[in-house]
Amino acid sequence: MENPIEQDQLSPEKLEIVHESSNESVEVNKEAELLKKYQENFSELAAEEMLTVLEEIKAAISIPKLKNFFDSASKAFKQLYEKEKEVVFTTFIAEGGKEEDFKYQSPIQDKFRDLFQAYKKQRANYYQQMEANQLQNFEDKKAIVEQLKALIDRNESTSFQDFKELQEKWKGIGNVPSKDADNLYKNFHHHVDRFFDLLNLDRELREVEFRRNLKKKEDLCIAAEALLEREDFYPAFEELQGLHRIWKEEVGAVAKEFREDVWNRFQEATKIMHSKRHALYEAQKVEMEIHFSQRLVLVEKVKSIDITKLESHKDWQEQIQEINALREEWKTIGHLNKTQSQESWNLFIAAIKEFNHHKNEFYKLIKSRQKDALKIKQSILEKAESLKESEDWKGTAEKLKDLQKDWKNSPKPYSKDADVIWEKFRGACNHFFDRRSAHFDGMMVELKDNYTAKKSLLDEFNGIELGEDSKADLQLLAECNKRWKAIGSVPREHKNEIDNGYKSLMDSLYGKLRLDEKEKRQIQFKMKIESILANDNADYKIQKERQFLRSKIDQLNKELKQYENNRMMISGGDNNPFYKEVDKLIQKHQRQIDTIREDLKLIKSLESSND
Repeated sequence: MENPIEQDQLSPEKLEIVHESSNESVEVNKEAELLKKYQENFSELAAEEMLTVLEEIKAAISIPKLKNFFDSASKAFKQLYEKEKEVVFTTFIAEGGKEEDFKYQSPIQDKFRDLFQAYKKQRANYYQQMEANQLQNFEDKKAIVEQLKALIDRNESTSFQDFKELQEKWKGIGNVPSKDADNLYKNFHHHVDRFFDLLNLDRELREVEFRRNLKKKEDLCIAAEALLEREDFYPAFEELQGLHRIWKEEVGAVAKEFREDVWNRFQEATKIMHSKRHALYEAQKVEMEIHFSQRLVLVEKVKSIDITKLESHKDWQEQIQEINALREEWKTIGHLNKTQSQESWNLFIAAIKEFNHHKNEFYKLIKSRQKDALKIKQSILEKAESLKESEDWKGTAEKLKDLQKDWKNSPKPYSKDADVIWEKFRGACNHFFDRRSAHFDGMMVELKDNYTAKKSLLDEFNGIELGEDSKADLQLLAECNKRWKAIGSVPREHKNEIDNGYKSLMDSLYGKLRLDEKEKRQIQFKMKIESILANDNADYKIQKERQFLRSKIDQLNKELKQYENNRMMISGGDNNPFYKEVDKLIQKHQRQIDTIREDLKLIKSLESSND
């Protein structure tokens, strides 16, 4: 405590504007260091990094300054949780889960929740204690005002030392509730001014106190003016509030002739800072409007998604990835004021919820369609099981291939039994095709033997010499044809070779027979049909031959009708040469039609005998 008699202690040069203990300075410096380190890039950190930083700063940064960090983290973790939940939910529904059974818990979200709850408890305790302290400070400072009034009202040779003790006690008491602060401070300073106005015992001592306070206030003015040059505006503005607190609470009165000037000087620096703050605020408003517009653009992108074009699981998954990309882009957009941030976020979330509603409806529909999927697969399996022992190699193979297509095109059942049914279905198909392969492997040996036999027979037939008896020769060639047909099929790669060799030989031998053209043509046509009937795809080729002959009849009938019409228009009858020519053409067409009809009858006869 100061001794008013020792003038050296009262000299302005010995006074400090702010008094802090060394421990408090260390804590303030650590807090400032952590704020500088994290507050610029905190929102860009990954979730795990955010937790680490929150753990670190929670014990080192004052409660009021922690709020922005926890608000940013809360928003980031909420978005992360919704994104993770959406991905897990989509997979859950796609795998056949029921919406009402879905539950999701995020370990990292749980860690943040525990940390956030601890912070909220710490914050509540802080403000509860602060409120109690401020109420007590208010009562303590009211008591000092009353003591100061009593000191003045005694109007005695008041000890300056008593006044200084009250003033120091005032400075040592902390903040009071804001609603009471202004009146309390005005009351205190009013009585301080009264004290100095009535202090006549030691005018020199009063002058020293005035000079001391003037020096303090001038130093506060200098400190405030220095803040105008700072580039880090917000910390500087916060420091200005601290200077105002010191001016109001810690520095006493000055001589009347200096009071207005020193106050105006301090207020001028304050006004400039407030002007800079207003200009910065206006610039931020413009920037936040831009950010607001950018967020609304993302909202419209979500709302503009054409749900009607999303027809498959792949389509929806691709669109979900685009939504996630928009979420990430949302995070990169700068800050907004609280109202704009909440409004844009509500719109964004509403648009995403609408998208998610349609997505969930899609998967519900898919799920409802898949309820019978297992039955469909089971039905296909039963058909395959019924065919696996068949020996209709060609027809059954086609049926099984069709069943395989049906299996592929039918909905996929999300059931533990699906794989079992698939294995059974695949086993049934493999069983048949393995049997067919074994059968045709045995046939290939037989076909090769047939090829060898036909080559030998062809060599034998090449040595045939026809005689003069056409009937005997016809009988010989018929016997050759019978022997040839009896051997059966040959490998596909040798078929054309051996068949063409035989046909060429037979055409040559029949050509040497002494028969009329009609008989030769009938014999050759019969050989052709018999050769077709011996093939594997005989039904198809016979039908194709039939269609060709019938279309030939249709064509000849049209021409015949046209000739008959032309003949009717020719006058003179048989005496007219043109009439005779047309009549010959009519007779020719009629003979051709009759011949083809005989061919069709022959085909039918040979088919019957072949059966």
